[in-house]
Amino acid sequence: PSASRRPMLRSWTRPPPPGLCPSGSLAPYRSALADHHLLRYLGNSAAVGSAAEELVLKGQKKYWPYLFTAADNTRGLKDEDSLGIYRVRMLTGFMRNGDDYSNATQIAILLNYPQEAARIEQAGFDAKVLSGTRQERLLARAKESGAQQEKQMDALAKQAHAAKTGDPLVKLAETYWGIGKYQDALDAAQEGVKKGVKDTDQAQMVIGMAYTGLKKGSQAVRAFRKITDPKVKAVANLWSVYARTH
Repeated sequence: PSASRRPMLRSWTRPPPPGLCPSGSLAPYRSALADHHLLRYLGNSAAVGSAAEELVLKGQKKYWPYLFTAADNTRGLKDEDSLGIYRVRMLTGFMRNGDDYSNATQIAILLNYPQEAARIEQAGFDAKVLSGTRQERLLARAKESGAQQEKQMDALAKQAHAAKTGDPLVKLAETYWGIGKYQDALDAAQEGVKKGVKDTDQAQMVIGMAYTGLKKGSQAVRAFRKITDPKVKAVANLWSVYARTH
């Protein structure tokens, strides 16, 4: 934080909540975490996210929302990045409302992961945050498309393996991840990288996700650390924290 911000932070008189004792350069932000609205007041959600990361890694799961806020505030996120954030929200139990489930479902359909989309939308109904004709139609659409894709999985796998580049294999790997086939996802993504891919960051993301699903946290973190694009890296950081805490 800049020197001009420190006086304002010191003037904050509310006592920090338990577990947010000042220490080191992140001390002002630990105090600031007591009030979510201070994210805008501070104007530095990345720094708040860094403080929250320390706390989550120490077992204080209630600070996950601040990590998600920091990731959501990353400029230039693509649909793939947004879905990555929603996936970690699902895994940690921090989906906020029906809009989160509906948006994640629609992105998954758009990116051609209908089986995963159906699982997400159904989870929203199970959580009692989705209802109504529109959402029922979205669920039916996802289930229908997912059933068709399930029947085509063997053919899709053959096409991906026969392709000249590894990009279709990475796409296949992400599809496998969405239906819980983590070893298949890892094998396909790694084969894709060997063949050569255009988007190396997304390939490493899928490899890290697969390792996370297999409960191999250290390997997952190594994959996430290979990502270089700042936008993708913001999402990978969420995954890295999750891999280190589960």
